[in-house]
Amino acid sequence: MLKGKAFFAIPCLALFLFGIAGISWAAESLPPPFIAYSPKEMTYAQAEAFCKEKGGKLPRINNSDMWDGKNPLRAGVPIDGFGEGYGDWPAGLSNINIKRPYFWSGTKNANRPDFLYAISNSSNNVAIDDYIHRGELPVLCVSADTRGEAVPTQAAKGSFIAHSESGMNYADAVAFCKEKGGKLPRINNSNSWDGKDPPKKGIPIDGVGNQSIRGRRVGLPDARYWTDTAYPRTPGSWWTFDVGKGQSSIPLDYSLQVITDIRAVCVPK
Repeated sequence: MLKGKAFFAIPCLALFLFGIAGISWAAESLPPPFIAYSPKEMTYAQAEAFCKEKGGKLPRINNSDMWDGKNPLRAGVPIDGFGEGYGDWPAGLSNINIKRPYFWSGTKNANRPDFLYAISNSSNNVAIDDYIHRGELPVLCVSADTRGEAVPTQAAKGSFIAHSESGMNYADAVAFCKEKGGKLPRINNSNSWDGKDPPKKGIPIDGVGNQSIRGRRVGLPDARYWTDTAYPRTPGSWWTFDVGKGQSSIPLDYSLQVITDIRAVCVPK
């Protein structure tokens, strides 16, 4: 009997040690400043306690415990550990495989007291979503001294600085943005694009981030907007993009420069 118990105890101990080693390996494989990860879904209170126990904190949005969601469009806003809203998803987190790629943030929604913001992976871009505090999500913790810094990427060069309230032709849109100290956004990081061979991760639009994001996240009035990217296959035409709250992505089209029902939107120079 004693031998049987001893024999049973050895694999149990090995399994226990393997479990500990596995947890340690997972923690060590996280890119800094991330220090802990739990695939187990938790409430916000449990997630906050989990990160505190690990010596860290939940990642904050806009370096704040409370945020009203204005930037004005959530693109380029700093997120602890993640870089910026609608920037590239951190490569070191790509091996995390969960059913729902959402994680708690440590920032509450100033306009909806019962909600906190969640950070999610949307087509390999860092997205920001509302999530009720009574729900459960996986957890990523950052070190306690982490402070978010916006990291410009090709897909998101900064938030919009102005937009017109009515339509105008392309030349007037260029002049409008120049007066505001900015410029029209480009598509695909270029002043001319024939629409061929779009990037696999979605087409970048200055200020918006990625063309694959939902229209409601852009933060602009529902309308069609000029870009500063020409469509060379039809001389005198320029690319435009549409914003609508019900859209699952941002539709692109092109239009002759004399059309006057398209609005202007401006990004920093």
